[in-house]
Amino acid sequence: MTRGCGAPDPHGGANTRSVDLAKARQHWAFQPPKDPPAPSVKQKDWVKNPIDAFVLAKLEAGGMKLDRPFTRLPNSATAIAFLTDPWGTYIELTENLGPPAAR
Repeated sequence: MTRGCGAPDPHGGANTRSVDLAKARQHWAFQPPKDPPAPSVKQKDWVKNPIDAFVLAKLEAGGMKLDRPFTRLPNSATAIAFLTDPWGTYIELTENLGPPAAR
């Protein structure tokens, strides 16, 4: 058997492949996950957690800015954000952040 998964040949052939475990442990899949640094943003007062910084950085990269903090509707998982795009268009973004209601 000339090709295979590295297991011994069930027909009696010798397995000549070897694995360097020290090198294999360096593979990215075996490294513990690391938190990336939060991006810097212009509207620092809007950032309440690192995820806010990533979202705001993406908005700022597209030329958008938050007009006021997002608000949650009472007794709902829905949040509303108010944005202005680079051309001055006022945008109201509504996002349901919870599971769909039972029907």
